[in-house]
Amino acid sequence: MSVNRRKFVQLSALAATASTLRVATSAAQQPAAPPAPAVFTPLRRNVGIFNQRGGTIGWLVSAHGLLVVDTQFADTAPNLLAGLKERSPRQIDVLINSHHHPDHTGGNGVLRPAVKQIVAHVRSSENQKAQAERAKAPMTLPDVTFPDTWSVTLGDETIRAKHWGPAHTGGDVAIHFEQANASTCSDMPRPGIRSSARAPTCTTSATTSRPSSRWPGTRGVAARAATSWPRSRCCRSSSTSAARKRGSAWR
Repeated sequence: MSVNRRKFVQLSALAATASTLRVATSAAQQPAAPPAPAVFTPLRRNVGIFNQRGGTIGWLVSAHGLLVVDTQFADTAPNLLAGLKERSPRQIDVLINSHHHPDHTGGNGVLRPAVKQIVAHVRSSENQKAQAERAKAPMTLPDVTFPDTWSVTLGDETIRAKHWGPAHTGGDVAIHFEQANASTCSDMPRPGIRSSARAPTCTTSATTSRPSSRWPGTRGVAARAATSWPRSRCCRSSSTSAARKRGSAWR
């Protein structure tokens, strides 16, 4: 049976369309990848981290205080909140936003009913508001802002947030748990990010860590240590007295 050129082109097009539909249907039937597990990791002296998706979250859970650094996204924040409730019946005393990016503030609205106070650098709050206006989306903003340094004491732990100057954004802060001698520096230490000369340096590469001159003896947690720096946790030391003696850098 002969087939003219026009008929051949029509049949070829129909065959290609059918093949595409079969591939698309097969892909649609594949199960979605399971979400990353929510993991709470204690570090020391009631301080730890939470990982699931987005920036690593720092936390303090004690009999006298509950504090959280960042909230990731709206779909992971409920797991954070549920885990905190398993560890303490307290309301969250303070939520600190390290900067305005949505993988650090996207869960603010989820935690808002359980939080007494949200704190951030003044520029972070401004950036977050501008971000919400551009996206025409609701945003849960800080209650308290500060230009340089902010601190709170919860039980026997003092937590200090400090803006070292423009780094990952114009409103980054690093947070130091003084008695636990642990710190979280958010996205600031990532290689290739522009950084102020005053901003703390937590690591020199993906595989090398060294104590920061700004935080002697401090054990730190990079916000993306789990993926960007698998072997780096900023700074490690069992000595807390050295950091306290040199703590004036944080004030």
